[in-house]
Amino acid sequence: MVGNTPRLWGGLMSHDFYTKMWNTIKIERKPFFGEIKNRKKNGEIYFALGRITPVLEENQLVGFIASEEEITQRVKFENEIQQQKEQLLTAKKVSDAMLDSIGEGVIAHDQNGIVIEVNPTALQLFGLQQTDLIGKSLVDVVAAETEQGKPISQENRPLKLVSYTNKPQTDTLIYVRKDNSRFTALVTNSPILVDGTTIGVIQTIRDITKEKKIDAMKTEFISLASHQLRTPLSTISWYLEMVLNGDAGPINNEQEKFLKEAYQGSSRMVALVNALLNVARIE
Repeated sequence: MVGNTPRLWGGLMSHDFYTKMWNTIKIERKPFFGEIKNRKKNGEIYFALGRITPVLEENQLVGFIASEEEITQRVKFENEIQQQKEQLLTAKKVSDAMLDSIGEGVIAHDQNGIVIEVNPTALQLFGLQQTDLIGKSLVDVVAAETEQGKPISQENRPLKLVSYTNKPQTDTLIYVRKDNSRFTALVTNSPILVDGTTIGVIQTIRDITKEKKIDAMKTEFISLASHQLRTPLSTISWYLEMVLNGDAGPINNEQEKFLKEAYQGSSRMVALVNALLNVARIE
């Protein structure tokens, strides 16, 4: 090293780095402190904390004193940490993109029922902003009712019950928005379990308002059509029975056979209509 410049082991940093270093120690005559990449005699790259101090005699610059503390292991460790952070950030971006693209509302709650994550679909369903939900309890922000329109207390909300039972639960609820409008939702609450302990709840919400309306229209149609069919069928059966009983005059054997077939067919139709009405009532 004696008789050589630091180029023997240095010169691996950027041009800007050396410009700043020489400007500090030679022009400003101040100590320079920084992280430096150098090379050992065997070609191995190492990192060091370098400190270069200008030596002054009677305010004249006569030389420099430099010290190095090797920090190669620390730099490698920091680089590994940085890579892991970048990988985590990338994974988070992917998971966020997947969460945002889900067509159903998804809300993540911690063990205390506080919202820690919510996707855009859920916000759109409730007509809220992220700041309205993140860090708050959903049961405090959004009211819920049964399908019959009866308010559900906070203690009896499925979200609360799942935290106690540690079992997934699916329910049909009516949510009340801020503007007092309502929508019917199929809600599934699934506990997040770690070693048998619930640390949170994942909630998926699907708006089934249209499906409910269509189902109600279908039931109403079946009921209405059945009632409209039963009246003429009953009249047909009644007149057929009168003819078979001879109320309209005598009939021969062949006519009786045909009329009985018609009467039985009419009776089967009445039974079918009654069955449809029963289905509508059961639903």
